[in-house]
Order: sequence, then C-alpha cells, then structure tokens
Amino acid sequence: MSVVRSPAEVHRVVQLVSTGRIVPVIPISNTTGQGVDILLELLNLLPPRLRWEEKRQGALLAYVSDLFDVRGVGPVVAVTVLRGVVKENSTLFIGPFHDGSWRMVRVRSIHVNRVPVAVARAGEEATLAITGAEVEELEKGMTVAEAPLQAVWEFDAEILVLKHPSTIRPGYQTVFHAFSIRSPVVFEEMEKEPMRTGDRGLVKLRFLYHPLVPRGWGTLCATGFEDQGDRHCEASF
Repeated sequence: MSVVRSPAEVHRVVQLVSTGRIVPVIPISNTTGQGVDILLELLNLLPPRLRWEEKRQGALLAYVSDLFDVRGVGPVVAVTVLRGVVKENSTLFIGPFHDGSWRMVRVRSIHVNRVPVAVARAGEEATLAITGAEVEELEKGMTVAEAPLQAVWEFDAEILVLKHPSTIRPGYQTVFHAFSIRSPVVFEEMEKEPMRTGDRGLVKLRFLYHPLVPRGWGTLCATGFEDQGDRHCEASF
C-alpha cells in the first residue's frame, strides 16, 4: 500500500501499479475536493489492461448483450466488440442457434454511445441494426463474427470453488457466466470428486440447451441455483 498525496508521487506510483506490488491509496475529501485532482491524474495515467489497438487487427468477435425490436428499424442487437471491427453495410454471421447453425445478416447501421458511426472497433459497445434475422430468433450471448465459428456442447475447465454450501458431484447443474452468456451447464466429469469450498480441479461441463462459442472467455464465474445468486466458481480456460 502506498499513500499518494501529491501529483509528483502519481508518476512514481503509476510505474509500479502494473507490477501488482503496490496498491495506491489517495486521501479524498468530498467536502473540499482535496485529492480529486490527484485521483483523476492517476486514472488518466494508468496503462490499459488490454491492448485494444492490437485486438482491432484480428478477425471480428463480438457477443450479443441485448436485443431490441425498434419500430421502423427492425432487429437491433447490442454487442460488445472483443476483437476486430464491425463496418456499416457489412455481411456478418450470428449464432449459434439451438441446432448449431449460423445466420447470415447485414449490418444496416451502427451506433456507439447513441451516435451513428460507420465503424465499431474492439473495445467498444455498439448497437447494430441488422436484416436477415428476427428478434424472436436471437438470444443474449450469441456471437457475431465474419464467418461461422466452431461451437461446442462440452468444454474442459479448471475451477476453484470459492464458496458452496455442500458438495459438487457429476450431474450438478449451475449457470455459466461469460460476457453476456448466461447458460445452464451440467458437470459431466470431474478430476476430483466430490468438490467442496476451497477445492481446485479439472472438470468437463456440458451446455444443457444449445452450443456456444468458446472464444476469449478467460476467467469466469458460475452461479449455483441453490445459492440464491452467490457466485462460487472461478474457471480458467
């Protein structure tokens, strides 16, 4: 922990924050505003966690986070662009659907922060007005890409059980969370059986209702049905 009290100390601390060795602490007064300028300078100087400029060079990968049916416009999907770019009037694919298929769609228009734009880039959240699919057919968590991607029903994960009221065994069902994906899964196989709070091990999970695209998931959480929403699993891919 390092207490930052002056702008001069900000530059020294910023160089060490990325190493994970220190945590900057800035005294702030809501009454006088003291320390707010130091906090803002620190936030402006912090290096980005992701190098979006590099990710914008790759193939498009975006996840659907919300769906709208706009009168006079038609289907509109809100997406988080994780890689590549989306261009107006481009032809893309959205899916997978329950049978694993993909649908070709055309991007009629793009909005970022409610402002019409010609391109949405990696690191941005955008809304896309599309043709070629109906809102009723689409779901949150679907993927938007330049070509159909390989979707899977099963995947392996290393999980750490952070909190759980009982034990986890094959057949246990939970809700898988990744970006905008919220999909029930079942534990098919387990390296260690049973698993309790604090246990770590490899497991095989299977989606219950439809396949999904395992791209860019990284570190995730799962929510147990009986836990009333408490997140208890951390999975690395």
